[in-house]
Amino acid sequence: MKEFRMKGIDKKDQEAFAKFLVVDKKVMTSDEIKTCFKVQKAMTDLGIPSPLDKVIVEKGYLNATTVGDLIREFKGGDEDFVPGYRILSKLGEGAMGEVYKAIDLEENKEVAIKVLFPHLGKRKSTAKRFLQEAEICKKLNHPNIVKGFDVGYEADQDFYFYIMEYVDGVTLSGYVKEHGILPEDLAIKIVEQMASALEQATRLNLVHRDIKPDNIILTKNNDAKLCDLGLARNWAQDLSLTLTGAVMGTPFYISPEAAKGMEDLDSRSDIYSLGATLYHLTIGEVPFKGKNSMEVLDLHKSDKEITPPISLRADLSPGLSSIIEKMMMKTVSDRYQNPSELIIDIELLKKGEEPSALQEKKQQLPKKKLSRQKTDGNIQIQKDDQYRQSSVEEYSIRPSKKMKNIGKAPNIFDNFFTSTEQRVLSNAKGKLTALITLIVLVISLIIILAIFLVMRIFF
Repeated sequence: MKEFRMKGIDKKDQEAFAKFLVVDKKVMTSDEIKTCFKVQKAMTDLGIPSPLDKVIVEKGYLNATTVGDLIREFKGGDEDFVPGYRILSKLGEGAMGEVYKAIDLEENKEVAIKVLFPHLGKRKSTAKRFLQEAEICKKLNHPNIVKGFDVGYEADQDFYFYIMEYVDGVTLSGYVKEHGILPEDLAIKIVEQMASALEQATRLNLVHRDIKPDNIILTKNNDAKLCDLGLARNWAQDLSLTLTGAVMGTPFYISPEAAKGMEDLDSRSDIYSLGATLYHLTIGEVPFKGKNSMEVLDLHKSDKEITPPISLRADLSPGLSSIIEKMMMKTVSDRYQNPSELIIDIELLKKGEEPSALQEKKQQLPKKKLSRQKTDGNIQIQKDDQYRQSSVEEYSIRPSKKMKNIGKAPNIFDNFFTSTEQRVLSNAKGKLTALITLIVLVISLIIILAIFLVMRIFF
């Protein structure tokens, strides 16, 4: 962990800062600045070095707040908030803290700084896990994970901070607001990259705990990067705060086990949250909505399954829809058991093959209907697979491979009568055959009797 000290204007920058105050900002006169330099020299001669900005305040020319603002403007950012870094702008704020764009003054490169809210740092368990997992994240080297550089504690202002790679891009939540729902090919690319990132995290026993569109950044090359891995959001603590009346961000993407306050979460919880994120990105709305956080939590904890994505977006493939559904199964054992299983299904989908999630879904359906089709004078049986939710058809009919032609000449009755009518006709045909046989038999007997009588008369 780095240790920093607060600093104002460096000696090498004093002349330029003086010119900035007199010429650019016109907040001081040349005589006032000359007086400050004389005082500074006298103090230095006495063995009491004093920065120019401190002398300005002590002489009463400007107050400390104004000088601080002017220093930040002069430097192009705040170098005192997180010492060793110049804060350029605020990028956003979440449940765990605030994120800033900054310059690493030592290495002169852009970085992002996550500042943990002070009240979270006061919890020993949260602070300990934050430091431990942040150190682990520094070892992560994956193209789809925002790289962590350092973690530290700012004693004067009492907060923890996390230095990470700055990614020039937009969060997925920002992307959807600007461009609308994701096209399927981009959604598949993103979920595959995120599954790969989770696979790497799983090897180090890391669980993200807070996957959502705001924590995934899309670069200008349309590559996704997972951020905040290692910040260790503790849903159990957040839930306890919610129950006591504290405000918590609406948990639209929380897994059922996290919603129940379980602390021993694994990658399957992240898979659920990634599925909820993918649902939102492809459909345009979250899986479960409620009037407040508790209603949303209750829906995630309940047995209520999500509305199949394909029933809300007709152009979505059954394969991707089934993958999202499997990712968001309420029972942990029904989901993908690890990110590797999810990646296998995505690869099958990309090849145009059926993912296991769709195969499993088909096995749960009622017996397939048989439809008959007349082709080249032969009867051909074709299976129609229908994907249903309740009584509403959600998947278009997907014909399976056709069976071989049956080597039998067509029967005209099969083509023009229903099966019931065919059975009636068949019975009628049987009775007619019996009647004709009886008539033939009677006629034969009559003929034989006639022949017998003729023979008696004439012979």
